[in-house]
Amino acid sequence: MGGLTWNWAISGVGSAPRASDIFLKEGVPPSLRLHGRVAPTDCPVLSGDDVRQLAYSIMTPQQIARFEQRHELDLAFTREGLARFRANCYLQKGSMGMVLRLIPLTCRIWTNWECRPC
Repeated sequence: MGGLTWNWAISGVGSAPRASDIFLKEGVPPSLRLHGRVAPTDCPVLSGDDVRQLAYSIMTPQQIARFEQRHELDLAFTREGLARFRANCYLQKGSMGMVLRLIPLTCRIWTNWECRPC
């Protein structure tokens, strides 16, 4: 699937605005955590190169070196206009994977609060 981009990888966020996590793992389609449950998307299966390309695109050269040495890395980044992300990149049993936690850029405001006596 050469040329995988972040716009493609996180396109599911727009159609599932309550997704809290994105799972990108070699050999399976991306998955989203929606309302506490992990559900696969209809996207194509990701190759190791797809996941590595996405992971390395958000890492500095120092982070790439650390990842290649330790086979795991935690980091954070922002995609303006969309969300902030905490990411865990890992290599497990020779397969590349990434978990992204979405952190909204703005807080949701609760409206129509219904308060009842306890």
